[in-house]
Amino acid sequence: MDLSKLPPPAVLLKSAQAQAQCAKLIKSESIELNRGLQSNVPPLGYVNLLGTDFLRTLMSLDESTWLDGGCGHLRAQVDGVTRYRAWLPRLPSMVAVTTIVDEETISSAAFLSVVYGQLKSTTFGLIRGSVELLDGGKVKDVALISDVMGDFAYSQRPDQVLAKYVSMLRPGGQAFVYRPCSCNMHVSDGNDQRWSVEELETWLHRFRGVRITFAECVFGGRVIRMERLDDPVDVPPLEPLLYIPGNPPIRRSRPALAAARA
Repeated sequence: MDLSKLPPPAVLLKSAQAQAQCAKLIKSESIELNRGLQSNVPPLGYVNLLGTDFLRTLMSLDESTWLDGGCGHLRAQVDGVTRYRAWLPRLPSMVAVTTIVDEETISSAAFLSVVYGQLKSTTFGLIRGSVELLDGGKVKDVALISDVMGDFAYSQRPDQVLAKYVSMLRPGGQAFVYRPCSCNMHVSDGNDQRWSVEELETWLHRFRGVRITFAECVFGGRVIRMERLDDPVDVPPLEPLLYIPGNPPIRRSRPALAAARA
């Protein structure tokens, strides 16, 4: 999305007219990710957006668990299983979280259930809903988490999504989360005259019990990589201030500490 076409965050926050115009703009100029998601490299081009480190980590899993947050129609899971026939003897357990339950999703889930029904030590699970609403003890000790235009990009509470992800990781486990553009999630530091990544990264670096790194995506956007440490986890909460639906939506938040001082 061309950020030059958007008003500054402060204008959007104060003007209902600007919000309506912005909603109309992002409806007509939804972000295009087809180039990144169409690939001969499984699973379904996730590697194009999350990077080769994600694919190496996925391929190294052995009877561990891969969770995909906001997985849509399970295409990445089906793609990974069908393309890597040599990988089948050591498929990881899969947990897929989605809000989309239609004919394609049901068909994909049935296929994966048959495949995993033939394996002894790994399982497949489909959870309907959003990650931030999951029972904290339902999924744990996860080795790998991916989120490509999933719950992190669309939730009205992205802080709760990331908090849930890191709480589900086992020590040493990693999460790869894709953020499509700066305006998709803007964390205010008091300077609302521009869209930038600095405020978001400052907030992310306040996480405890997690090592955070960032990588640029060749198709645009940014990858947030989180590695769970042995220390207790703490994710500073955010106060949501603005949510404009779209593909992707525009969200503006501020640290809850700043909100308490205001």
